[in-house]
Amino acid sequence: MKPEPVMHLEPYDAWALVRDHHHHSKGAGTYISAVGSHFYARTHSNSEEPVEVRVTEVEDDCEEATHWGWVGRSRKGVWETTASMIWHEYVLFDMCFGGDPEKYAEDGQGRIVRLKVEVK
Repeated sequence: MKPEPVMHLEPYDAWALVRDHHHHSKGAGTYISAVGSHFYARTHSNSEEPVEVRVTEVEDDCEEATHWGWVGRSRKGVWETTASMIWHEYVLFDMCFGGDPEKYAEDGQGRIVRLKVEVK
């Protein structure tokens, strides 16, 4: 069966946590973490309440890009309609693949996407 052509994601709503950078190496400020369903965000929370976010796929070199994500493809070649493994730092995204997400993309299992994730 011929695989579906690559389609860009339509913007979609999700849930996430807004965290302070004081737990992080970047210093002051906040970042968006645990992007996914309300349940997913809640299970990753210490005490933060999940907030609604808008997830939009952007070009790789877009200055508004805030996160990396993965859009998988089924064995029948059908692309997923939302991103998964969404992380604000590439090293965290990379760890989801044992350090080599490009290999999985080259094998046709999905694609790496840049995302703009913003609180609604």
